[in-house]
Amino acid sequence: MIKSHLFILLFFTLQHTFAQSTNNNLDKENNLEQDSITIILNDSALNHFFEKLYLLEKGEINVVNIVHIGNSHTQAGFLTGEIRNNLQHKFGNAGRGLIFPYKVANSNSPSDVFSFSNVNWDGFRNVHYRNKPNIGISGFLIETYDSNAILKIALNPKGKLDYHFNKLKLFHPIGDEYFDIYVSGSKKRDILEKTTIRIEDVFYTVRSGDYLGKIAKKFKTSVGIIKQLNELKENLIYTGQELIVKKKEVKVSKVPKDVFYDLKFIPSNVSTCTEITLDTLVDYVFLRNIKSNKEQKKMQWDGIMLQNTFNTGILYHMIGVNGAMYDDYNNTDRFFDQLPYLKPDLIIVSLGTNETFENNVKIYNDIQQFYKRIRLIEKDIPLIIWTPPDSEKKPNEVRLIADSLILFSERNKIPYFDLYNILGGEGSFIELTKQKMTSNDKIHFSAKGYKMHGKLFSNALLKAYKRYKKRIYE
Repeated sequence: MIKSHLFILLFFTLQHTFAQSTNNNLDKENNLEQDSITIILNDSALNHFFEKLYLLEKGEINVVNIVHIGNSHTQAGFLTGEIRNNLQHKFGNAGRGLIFPYKVANSNSPSDVFSFSNVNWDGFRNVHYRNKPNIGISGFLIETYDSNAILKIALNPKGKLDYHFNKLKLFHPIGDEYFDIYVSGSKKRDILEKTTIRIEDVFYTVRSGDYLGKIAKKFKTSVGIIKQLNELKENLIYTGQELIVKKKEVKVSKVPKDVFYDLKFIPSNVSTCTEITLDTLVDYVFLRNIKSNKEQKKMQWDGIMLQNTFNTGILYHMIGVNGAMYDDYNNTDRFFDQLPYLKPDLIIVSLGTNETFENNVKIYNDIQQFYKRIRLIEKDIPLIIWTPPDSEKKPNEVRLIADSLILFSERNKIPYFDLYNILGGEGSFIELTKQKMTSNDKIHFSAKGYKMHGKLFSNALLKAYKRYKKRIYE
């Protein structure tokens, strides 16, 4: 026991010294990219994954699946988008991978994924798992009891890479109580937006003591807009006067049925997802609910995987949930039930930022439980753990979390990407703020900062792969 405590004390001391020694690397982003510390440690445990990359390059296999699990740092898509672009430019683009209709769930979404519906859906995330224990692969779910609901999924046709798809893997519960699904196309890409949105006037009756500036502030508009809507030439108003203060969008659920054509598919026999393959490439689809019997009451979506089977290359699946911790994923069984259906060849985990409110023992135990649950899926799945970057709000807590993750990775010989120390350790957030890499909340990073993180990781992974090829094949 004494030896164990001495080991932990020495390990944390060395890590703190290492962090202090790397602060000089923050002067320029290019220095970080080329620096010898920007590596993946314990990378020999990635040999099985690297062999698959090699076979992909040689044309002997078609697809390599990478699953990246994280929190708000990944949900926005800047970090994971950078990694996806870099790896797909190197190894080929097999599709966009796993997506989720974040916008329909009233959350932020990567800019290249668009979702829309003709009805309002209830959205849930695993941070509140006690309310919804059946949250699945995306760490989110949306559900509706409206049998007329249509969910539109569209990808940005002007993105860096062509993400047209012909194969979908639809993650959702399958059972007698769920509506039938029709996967449809339409000649009019924006049919839902055009037919299900009505613009209505918002009225307000003037009360004693009101003036235009006060009313404008209340409804988050401007005096000029109110005057324009009511054709007022002056600011004079009177008690009891009815004013149009702004216009709002109102959803109308009815959609002309003749604008859709159904895409034929055969449902899979898996109880947690439906797999379909289309005859042609598309960049948007409509998922329609149909009630065919009285037992059917609702529909739930857990996630949607998009693939281009005409291409070979990388499928990079991003899973991100604002505010999520290791414990939030641990307590959603459905997540681990569905994870194998992404067929991961590599799992990347960049959690830890939100654990600053937990004690070290609980954090370590949560990491250990997460690792065990991954190993129950398949004991040989390669795993890379990220340490979280520094924070200006709680720098001491972040350092302890990073140290806990490093200690766990070293004890279990797990590959890890030590972003915390690569960026400079404690105090690096303040330095990166000077380079406009961070957000004003003193925790998150700017789009530029997240893209830099993604670039650093991509370079580190490619360096490790290059060493593997040199060692094995040269």
